[in-house]
Amino acid sequence: MSLTRRLADRFGRLTNLADARLGARVLFASDEWFAVGSNLLQPTLPHWDSETFCTQGKVMDGWESRRRRKAGHDWAVIRLGLPGYVLGVEIDTAHFTGNSAPAARVMAATIAADASDSWLGEPRADLDVRGSASTPEEMAAAEAACASAAEWVELVPATPLRGGYVEQNDALIDGAGSIHRFIVPPAAAGKRVTHLRLDQLPDGGIARLRAWGVVHRDFESEMAFAAVGRLNLLSEELGARAVGATDTHYGERLHPALAPQAQGAHSAPRSCSACVPRRRAAQPSQERAWRADGLWVGDRAPAGPSPRHRKRPRHGARRPF
Repeated sequence: MSLTRRLADRFGRLTNLADARLGARVLFASDEWFAVGSNLLQPTLPHWDSETFCTQGKVMDGWESRRRRKAGHDWAVIRLGLPGYVLGVEIDTAHFTGNSAPAARVMAATIAADASDSWLGEPRADLDVRGSASTPEEMAAAEAACASAAEWVELVPATPLRGGYVEQNDALIDGAGSIHRFIVPPAAAGKRVTHLRLDQLPDGGIARLRAWGVVHRDFESEMAFAAVGRLNLLSEELGARAVGATDTHYGERLHPALAPQAQGAHSAPRSCSACVPRRRAAQPSQERAWRADGLWVGDRAPAGPSPRHRKRPRHGARRPF
């Protein structure tokens, strides 16, 4: 089995702490001229639309900055949706074939920040707007704020990136495809982090950034009963994750994910990402369908194997049915 395939399976058992559905968001981006930074955190696969253009040029599903004419590089600061331990990082350059970032680096830090993220200063008014960029003064202020807020550890060193040719992604061949997977060094993986810094070296486009890890919440300070009430301990927001499944024929293992963390919450789950098992011969009471709104659909009739899946008898043997 290739290293790429092993890493893909290993990462699939973890939680993407940089998922926008969990609350991850971009706090700062030096340049968003062609595509905005928030695209990095989307849970969907990068999309290619050959007919969509804007004033700046081709619309891309990712973060893309202008080519730099001065020293330095483009970078972004990301607040993770959930704090935790990052064990693996994924950088996807999908569809950025001639304009991908030549290289990238990922740093992480633990910053005790409030909901307003005031530690980074006032965000620029046109953040997350295509065709915008930070001024040199704004970049210098953000650099100073990052340096004074915490000590940053390196999750992924400066590493060359391949172009965004997606045709070989499903093959999971080492050194091919647009998805780059990195194992975080043990020293850095053992640190609970809340924020990431993504450096493009020096500029260009990156479609997705995923930080695979384990959620670690501070139950005394963040999850006090007086503040949130009873908790759903199967919520991914509290660290629940699926570690295995008996059958993934029709889909990946269940992510308990994105269900409301408090039992009294009235908002519906933001997604349903369950593994649908193949039908087996079973008693009606043993096989049920689960709806996205949390109710039983009802009992299903037993389902035996289809004729083309039945075992063929050996030559001369009596057919059992």
